Amino acid sequence: MKQSRTGGRGRIVILLIGLFFLTYGLMLVSLLFFGISTEARLTSYRRQQGERNEVIPNRYTYHFGYEFTVDGKLFSGTGQRVAGPVYLKPGPGATIRVKYLPGCPFISTDTEYTKEGPRALLILVVAALLLGFSRVGRRASREEDQV
Repeated sequence: MKQSRTGGRGRIVILLIGLFFLTYGLMLVSLLFFGISTEARLTSYRRQQGERNEVIPNRYTYHFGYEFTVDGKLFSGTGQRVAGPVYLKPGPGATIRVKYLPGCPFISTDTEYTKEGPRALLILVVAALLLGFSRVGRRASREEDQV
């Protein structure tokens, strides 16, 4: 039997998403082990509108931007954090800790309130599952072709 065109395309989409997660997970692992920590200046800080739909009430998502300098060049990044409504907005000149890759300072992440190891592990597990699903679909279509 011939494979339907949509089945092949769906498997390719799952494969591409899995490769994206794999790349992102490897980037987080490299930041965890090889990243250099430095201070960055907060450039923006805002609360996303609306309360989060969670078990714990009164929690909001805050988005922020930051800048840091490496070898005289300015690099920027963004991040987010979850906190309560009384979380104080930082004043001018506020700083946070970030990690960046020495060879690619434009790849950075904030390290103030995140657990980098579990986050990287979770993303790599999702990548493995997606890549596994794309291979299972290929095996099933091969078995159909043999019948």
